[in-house]
Amino acid sequence: MLLELAASVHRALVLVGTIYLVFAIAIALMFCIAIFFLGRMFVEFIQVRGRRYILCPETGSVALIRIDAIHAAISSVVDDPELQVDDCSRWPEHKDCAQRCLLRIE
Repeated sequence: MLLELAASVHRALVLVGTIYLVFAIAIALMFCIAIFFLGRMFVEFIQVRGRRYILCPETGSVALIRIDAIHAAISSVVDDPELQVDDCSRWPEHKDCAQRCLLRIE
């Protein structure tokens, strides 16, 4: 009877250990995937942040723009980053422009 109890406890411990191992592997895998995507977002954020001078396609003159780096970083997780102008030296007069200047940046 004591041997049966020991064998039963042993099987229970092996089962619990296996479950913990499966959960540990799943958590480690999710952590690696999260690190990959956060790294990709960080690189995209660094690449597009800041102000830059561009040639405005509507007027042909130079304009100073700032791209929404956070939006670009978040949208880069699933596909190529979606660039949006966050600020432009031609605004607020021409705030509703087509933002064709972004085609030259991409």
